[in-house]
Amino acid sequence: MFALIPRDQIRSARIHRLHDYWQAKCAGRAVPDRSDIDPAELTSLLPYLLIAEVEAQPFRVFYRLVGTKVVDMNGAEFTGLYLDEMTGEQYNYIDQGIEAYRRAWSQQCPVYGTYDWPAKSGAIYLVEFCILPVTQAGSAGQFIAIEDWEISDAAAPRHDPPVPFITPARRIDCE
Repeated sequence: MFALIPRDQIRSARIHRLHDYWQAKCAGRAVPDRSDIDPAELTSLLPYLLIAEVEAQPFRVFYRLVGTKVVDMNGAEFTGLYLDEMTGEQYNYIDQGIEAYRRAWSQQCPVYGTYDWPAKSGAIYLVEFCILPVTQAGSAGQFIAIEDWEISDAAAPRHDPPVPFITPARRIDCE
């Protein structure tokens, strides 16, 4: 199950913390500038964060930076890759993820969602995510996103690794 949900349905304290930080950095604007975001103010969230940017034609999502917890949970490093270059058992999640980024980009607003992620034992992680747009030098197209697997009491135990859903098709070096 992959679904976009309203913010008031998000249970993740990490997501609420990042959203509140992002909102404060808006400073009366619809979207903050990337230069307003200071990673030193987000140290406890860094392992869960993704920094992405959009190429408009054709629409593609490129990951500039992927936090260590996200890499660990996916079983793959995808910093420097496009989302549409990944393959895996849950390929439809990739398509839905692209549409979530498209919505955040086209509407310049936060997008919240949830999806199920099976563990190797058969248990299910409940994952929540948030995609927050930022500008860079005044133009739209960058995002700070967060994924949180640690929100449900019924989640798989921490020692129960998830089934990798994605496989990077190829590696692209970041500049």
